[in-house]
Amino acid sequence: MALSRGIIGEQHMEAKVACPLHKNTFSLKTGKNLNGSLDAIATYPVKIEDGFVYVGFSE
Repeated sequence: MALSRGIIGEQHMEAKVACPLHKNTFSLKTGKNLNGSLDAIATYPVKIEDGFVYVGFSE
């Protein structure tokens, strides 16, 4: 999937990303496939602190 080049938007008050190649959409919060045709994608915790972005951090 080319989700890194995906289109960001909102569907039913839920942030989503759409694959530019296949048009499948996924929740940015849960990773759930909003089209229902594919499995969910992995999601990771993200935080921004002092101008740095931390992905998959451990408290």
